Amino acid sequence: MIAGLVRLAGAIALIALALAAWWLWPSDGVAELRARHAPLVRVLRAPRPDLGPGVERWVMVTARGDTVRGLWRPAPGAGRWTAVLLGGIGTGDRAALLVPPGLGVSVLAIEWTWDGPRRLGALGLLANAGAIRDAALASPAALATGLEAAARAPGVDTARVALLGVSLGVPPALAALWLSSVPDAVALVHGAGDLAMPFARGLERAGVRPGLARAGGALAARLLRPLEPWRNARAARGVPVLLVNSDADELLPRPSIARLHAALPHATVRWEDGAHIRPQQRDRIARLSARVLDWLERLPR
Repeated sequence: MIAGLVRLAGAIALIALALAAWWLWPSDGVAELRARHAPLVRVLRAPRPDLGPGVERWVMVTARGDTVRGLWRPAPGAGRWTAVLLGGIGTGDRAALLVPPGLGVSVLAIEWTWDGPRRLGALGLLANAGAIRDAALASPAALATGLEAAARAPGVDTARVALLGVSLGVPPALAALWLSSVPDAVALVHGAGDLAMPFARGLERAGVRPGLARAGGALAARLLRPLEPWRNARAARGVPVLLVNSDADELLPRPSIARLHAALPHATVRWEDGAHIRPQQRDRIARLSARVLDWLERLPR
């Protein structure tokens, strides 16, 4: 009996030590991202005229055998900007259809690498935590693959390729800069500088008590540490950056937004009225898209 209790206590102590080491001495986040990335091998393109003129469904295959899905909508004419985009998880690659075609921008919207349900309760999140983490950490590599594919597309000006992250797409977009040198500019719309504060805000909005919400936010941020925006801001050195935030964002705490701005001191900052962007706000998305394009067009060539 006593010997069994001693073994149990020893096992608990080892687990506690392992957890402490995992928390205090994290692995190299950039190396973790690079381990998930491989060169592009081929692009399978299928026309989707039902979605608009020239629209294609792309399946991009890497040397590791990974597949990345995206929706491509080209702009007429040469010399235009091309945007590789990752939006919110509820929008996916259909984000390509939200950018007004009249702007004359070619768009490749990347699909999130998570194939499971888009809405999960607390138990669902816990049950799928490992798979969700793997999918999230694969998203920068998916963006890097999309950037490479877009740069190879006929008619694309490789000196005018922009990387665009919106909402949940902001952390992977910044992290993708460790994996790709293709982007000539980066626009981050409605993003924040850390992960813990937005996660905690989301948990509180779901009814979790503030103390537990903060603990849950810290744990989520630790699990997704390689995507932490303020850590990956160094990858954007030398690349023009536009930051667009809302002055009444209910999902992103103002200190977290401020942390992103502080991490990217060379960025151009723009503020807009209203709450966090939603895919149903087509008019607002059109205005935001025009604002981003205006900034891109003013960059020196």
